[in-house]
Amino acid sequence: MEQNKTGKYLKYAIGEIVLVVIGILIALSINNWNDKRKSSNLEIKMLQEIKTGLKSDLSDITYNISAHEKILDSQRKIIEWLDSKEPYKDTLSYHFSVVNNSTVFVSKEAPYEALKEMGVKLIKNDTLRNKISQVYDLDFDYYRQHISMYNDILFKSWKEYNKPYFGATLFLFNNPNNRMKPLDINKIRNENDYKYYIKTIKEFNAFYIKRIMQRAKISTEELIQMIEKELNK
Repeated sequence: MEQNKTGKYLKYAIGEIVLVVIGILIALSINNWNDKRKSSNLEIKMLQEIKTGLKSDLSDITYNISAHEKILDSQRKIIEWLDSKEPYKDTLSYHFSVVNNSTVFVSKEAPYEALKEMGVKLIKNDTLRNKISQVYDLDFDYYRQHISMYNDILFKSWKEYNKPYFGATLFLFNNPNNRMKPLDINKIRNENDYKYYIKTIKEFNAFYIKRIMQRAKISTEELIQMIEKELNK
């Protein structure tokens, strides 16, 4: 102070403080950048895994739609024959077997479950995040509920509507070699129980294909496209 150097020391001290603050801000900026980079890499990884699972799900759904369309065709053929006066043909034994077929749907949801554990906010795109939740929590869940109801009808009705007309026929679902010939042609044709059963599952199956399975298929395709678009960014 005696040498009148207070101003110089003060400027030096302020300069040091400014440098320290700048250093801290730079360090924080680098740390935030690293955190964002890690989060972005993790988001990319999760989206890639979800897309892989969805492609497998889409393949399964597409196969199931094809299978149920064949089942529906057989159901219609049997109903047409029951309502007609056409004589019995051996080819009908194949359709009598197919009408009872069905499928199952088990989606690859491990990536989505992992995402939920990490927090769905990891997906920055709000529209994409909502679409992912919709497909897994609504569309796929709705799909599983309906296939479960449809299969319950088939299994619970087997004893009541099939065994009386076909006996203790060994039956394996989705076996192309299955053949089921009615024990009594006149009985199965003239009594309404079996006809009502086939018409019921036919209507359920038609609704199931058109509204439930197609909805799941379209939603899955849309989500895959959205993920690919996001990854390309």
